Amino acid sequence: MKHKHKKLFMYTSCTLAVVAIAAAVGGVIFIKHRAADAAVLPGTPSNLPQKKSGTPEFSFKSNGKTSGWWQGATDKVSVALFYRPNDCFVSTEYHNSTIDAAAKLQSHIDMLRQGSSVTEIGSKSLTLNTSTGKMQYELHQYHVVGDGLLGGEEFAYIPLSKGYLKIQGYCDTPAQLPVTLPALEAVKFTPSS
Repeated sequence: MKHKHKKLFMYTSCTLAVVAIAAAVGGVIFIKHRAADAAVLPGTPSNLPQKKSGTPEFSFKSNGKTSGWWQGATDKVSVALFYRPNDCFVSTEYHNSTIDAAAKLQSHIDMLRQGSSVTEIGSKSLTLNTSTGKMQYELHQYHVVGDGLLGGEEFAYIPLSKGYLKIQGYCDTPAQLPVTLPALEAVKFTPSS
């Protein structure tokens, strides 16, 4: 009997090792691919000052209002932030294409409604820090009920003269969404040159 358990343990250990190696290699390939994509993003909005690095960049600076938030891995054209006391996270992304913000938001909500119930809670006026100053935007918040979905979700799409920003927030419940607001306002966007 001991031999069977030892053999099973060895097979399980080998399988887990192979899965871990595959995940690590996949992660490295993904990060290199995203970095290569980011390196070729042209220009930024004319209403924002330019930086010299050539790619747009997000950064997060924790302050007294963002206690409990920490930054995950970033490829500079996006950033994810996580909140420890509650199960909340937010992300901001730069995309190099043009959009109609209202149509993009509606399309996203329509997709969510497939197999789930979505109720708009309202919207919050927020400020995004940029290298030129502050940019106002509306963050739309929703109560979502569906298998595998978090109950509190929020989205904003900000069109720029070249590209757009996508902002998302997720919490277990809609009542937790207010905790995301200070973290989103602590993100800074610096456009490419």
